[in-house]
Amino acid sequence: MIKGIIKKSFLYYAYERLRKKKQSFYVRHFPMAFIRNKYKKLFGVFPNLDKPVTFSEKIQWLKLNYRNSLMVQCADKVLVREYVKGKIGNRFLNDLLYVYNNVDEVEFSILPD
Repeated sequence: MIKGIIKKSFLYYAYERLRKKKQSFYVRHFPMAFIRNKYKKLFGVFPNLDKPVTFSEKIQWLKLNYRNSLMVQCADKVLVREYVKGKIGNRFLNDLLYVYNNVDEVEFSILPD
């Protein structure tokens, strides 16, 4: 009961906002330290980012070192359609009903059941 009251208080929301801003600062300015500390918290050991061995260490290494513009395009649900269309054609793409930029633009009455 007390946890529910605390979570609904203004101080809790202010604390969460401050925590997220602090986290985004560390991610932007100290990405290696952030990933190492997050990994240690999750797995109990620091990752070997110089010569990664485990799959999860290799994923962390990729997050820090691998940059490819295709990753950005393939992460976007709309832009990836252009890439797929250029590579293998339309036959593997499902139908695209609508594209919205904001949830307020969605007209639920015209969406199919």
